Amino acid sequence: MTIIFWIILGLILFLALLKFYNHLVIDFSPNKKRIKKAKEDNERFTEVINRWFKICVSFFRKIIKFIIKWVIPTGVVLFFVYLLLGGEINKEGISKKYMCVQEGNKDNKILINVKPWFGLKKSYSNIEIENLPKDLSKMGDDAFDHEWAEVFFIPEQKVYKTLFFKFIEEGYVTESNPYYDPNVPLVDVPQVITKFKPDRLILRMSEKKSPLWDIDMFDNPDKQIDFEVCIKKPRPIDKLKLIK
Repeated sequence: MTIIFWIILGLILFLALLKFYNHLVIDFSPNKKRIKKAKEDNERFTEVINRWFKICVSFFRKIIKFIIKWVIPTGVVLFFVYLLLGGEINKEGISKKYMCVQEGNKDNKILINVKPWFGLKKSYSNIEIENLPKDLSKMGDDAFDHEWAEVFFIPEQKVYKTLFFKFIEEGYVTESNPYYDPNVPLVDVPQVITKFKPDRLILRMSEKKSPLWDIDMFDNPDKQIDFEVCIKKPRPIDKLKLIK
């Protein structure tokens, strides 16, 4: 596009310089034949510049019309198809990978890929169990929480190991004050406190003979791990082998 612009501008400038030269000839040349020829050339240059200008205006008008009629609607349709088929867009922009770690056990960490809440693709982790296939299920997302499940069938034990993930984006939360005692009312000790928490992950694990879920798997899982910190865009790590 830059080249086209300079070609158009260059030709116009060239013709303008020729016209300027011819004006000098008309004003200062003693030769009447040169003056006559300069006037004729100026008329031709004016006609050429006008035609060239009309061609350029028509060209850019067609480009703008093409963009408005075809490029923008096509781009909008493709954008929504991209989102619905698993787009990498969330409320912040591009979907992100996180390294989640426990504050009390830095060696216990997993890598997760959080997909957007507006889209059909599912979030997932790098957890594997002896290369067994796993089934991903999207449980429900909103603007700040992302929940999904990963299910492994262990043929030797004939059980389904279900991992429930709940990724919570950073923000302020209200919690009960551990120092508050209703039996000892103090003016300076509030009942609840507000604190800022970083991106974090809750992992619940349960084993069942059936692939069906129940509320007890959420309220009383076999094991729960709280990853207090999830770091955005980590370096690639080896896949974590989940201990049975």
